[in-house]
Amino acid sequence: MKIASLIRELSLMRRPAFDMLIFFVTGRCNARCRHCFYWRNLGAAHEGLSLEAIETISRTMPKFSTLLLSGGEPTLRADLPQIVEFFRRNNQIQSVSVPTNGLRFDSIVTIAREISELDADLLVTFNVSIDGFAEVHNYIRGVPGAYDLAMKTLHALRQVASEYDNFRVLVNTVICAEA
Repeated sequence: MKIASLIRELSLMRRPAFDMLIFFVTGRCNARCRHCFYWRNLGAAHEGLSLEAIETISRTMPKFSTLLLSGGEPTLRADLPQIVEFFRRNNQIQSVSVPTNGLRFDSIVTIAREISELDADLLVTFNVSIDGFAEVHNYIRGVPGAYDLAMKTLHALRQVASEYDNFRVLVNTVICAEA
């Protein structure tokens, strides 16, 4: 066997099965984004997997470092901190990222704090979607007043970032032909 082949095979053996999981926790969403199929095709009836099923999935998976939660709107699940805790405990994740449309100000801030308090070594990132100034954002998101709510949530999450060393807030932007 050639040395280069042996080195390649050995490096593959040390590599984890995977490093990141994108996990769709719900199909429900409280926005009507022009670029998204979820609210049209899945709607309010799509609750997602049960908490028990998610725990089983986590328990049977190998260790990995990054959990990206998605949906629909992930923060529509009040049990989001428990879901993160399953993956923290069972899979030793080091970071979790949660996108949000920012429409549920109070519950989003509460969920962000609860997840941040799970483990000071867990990097927690919330990504607030802002797709332009008010008129464009509201049009794209399909919700009157969505921009003001998202901005209110963004500012509140900046406060959370000042309280928790393991928390950060970012902005996601969708660029599409709809605007």
